[in-house]
Amino acid sequence: MKKVLFAAAMMLTMGTTVATSAAEKVSLRGQASVEMDYQTINIKDLPQAVQDAIAAKYPELTIKEAAVEEVGGTKTYKVTFLDKDGVETVVVYGENGEEQE
Repeated sequence: MKKVLFAAAMMLTMGTTVATSAAEKVSLRGQASVEMDYQTINIKDLPQAVQDAIAAKYPELTIKEAAVEEVGGTKTYKVTFLDKDGVETVVVYGENGEEQE
């Protein structure tokens, strides 16, 4: 009986550790301080300046998805990347390819 309880406790501990690790796999860069309403776009529809900035700074990452938000005639692009370990990184760009704070 002790072995069964010990095994159950170990399984719960391992499950909590895995859940905690998964929750920590998202990092945000250039997150805007205002909640924005981004619309998903095709990756090929990113402006050339944004594509060039991505190629220069994040050549080892894969683009998972891209989205655009237009406020006051200015477009902002949110790009979600995946690294080789499956960790997501979100970067926000202006139309000129500069990362936004």
